[in-house]
Amino acid sequence: MYILKRTTATDSDFEMLIQQLDADLAVRNGEEQAFFSQFNHLNNIKHVIVAYQDNKPIGCGAIKTYDADTMEVKRMFIIPEMRRQGIGLQLLMELEKWTSELGYAYTQLETGTMQPEAIRLYEKNGYTRIPNYDQYVGIENSVCFKKKMMKTNPDYLQVNKESWNKRTAVHIDSDFYNQAAFLQGETSLNNVELELLGDIKGKKILHLQCHFGQDTISLARLGAQVTGVDLSDKAVEVATELATKTGADATFIASDVYELPNVLNAQFDIVFTSYGTIGWLPDLDKWAKVISTFLKPQGRLVFVEFHPVVWMFDDDFQKVGYNYFKDEPIIETTEGTYADREADLQVTSVTWNHSLSEVMTSLLQNGLSIASFSEYDYSPYNCFNHTIQIEEKKFRIKHLGNNIPMLYALEAVKR
Repeated sequence: MYILKRTTATDSDFEMLIQQLDADLAVRNGEEQAFFSQFNHLNNIKHVIVAYQDNKPIGCGAIKTYDADTMEVKRMFIIPEMRRQGIGLQLLMELEKWTSELGYAYTQLETGTMQPEAIRLYEKNGYTRIPNYDQYVGIENSVCFKKKMMKTNPDYLQVNKESWNKRTAVHIDSDFYNQAAFLQGETSLNNVELELLGDIKGKKILHLQCHFGQDTISLARLGAQVTGVDLSDKAVEVATELATKTGADATFIASDVYELPNVLNAQFDIVFTSYGTIGWLPDLDKWAKVISTFLKPQGRLVFVEFHPVVWMFDDDFQKVGYNYFKDEPIIETTEGTYADREADLQVTSVTWNHSLSEVMTSLLQNGLSIASFSEYDYSPYNCFNHTIQIEEKKFRIKHLGNNIPMLYALEAVKR
């Protein structure tokens, strides 16, 4: 697993990596390197990130103020033996995150035609070529890029917590969740996740984003010892009451996923999360780090989620309304809820779309191996507009039939 450390330009590990970077550039650029070197002094750089593996520095990057709206990415470097492992991407994403936290709207940078791997990295990650700026104007071997930072809502946690507190009050009495049948022993789990879970008797399971606990308690009914976690304190209150009422071996914690390592000290055989969860999280790398933290060696992640293709469409599935890839946060105010569209309820939510590659890359780069991956052309829930039921607990969008994936499921194992 790689560790990213925020530091300054006086960091000795950073200085050592910069010496290697400059030596590498001298070979690539030859005599022209003297020109580029004059613009790479460290005295104006205040924000540095160093990447480590097993306490060994393996890469670095930095940002420095360019103007009131823009940070300039500088001094990106990965040692040769650690290249092609996604470390450069992780460094770049962390620098972008830092840029946003500091209130800047853009990052920009210059790289050289003799660094094709750097050009590929930037082009694959949303950077647009721009005319060469300042000292790079007219320099044939220079290539310049710019990217608009994702606007983050500093209150997204509070907005979403309030939203799910309101939803919980409606959901507990809805036909969708059918509490009466559940209290009589009916499981809330579906065949997709049950097949992946297998025999869980005696297993310790961490259930992330558990809502008001039906799936958590269903897991406990199968013989597992389960800890459920949810952002909504109202949902956790209801879940705790349900566990007491059913006698389930389940406990619940009200917490943001990212903060969970600060409030829970335990390891688990399985981390489980399902159906409409990751869209509420802006950073899947942090999500995957949390999962890896709580899994025992050889522990499993069981993850079932609505397919990102579904989230590209508008609510009526008439046109593509959203980016398949993560973009700026999607901030919406809606009436009703998926469990009761006629409910007298208005909620605001802040969400993000996440591609399949983003999901898998985040897991792979945080010490997990993908053991299985499947896609499905139906939803087990009637939670979208314009659906038809094709079989028990199988729904499709009527006018799209089986032409789009609606669900995916994966199992990942901690290495």
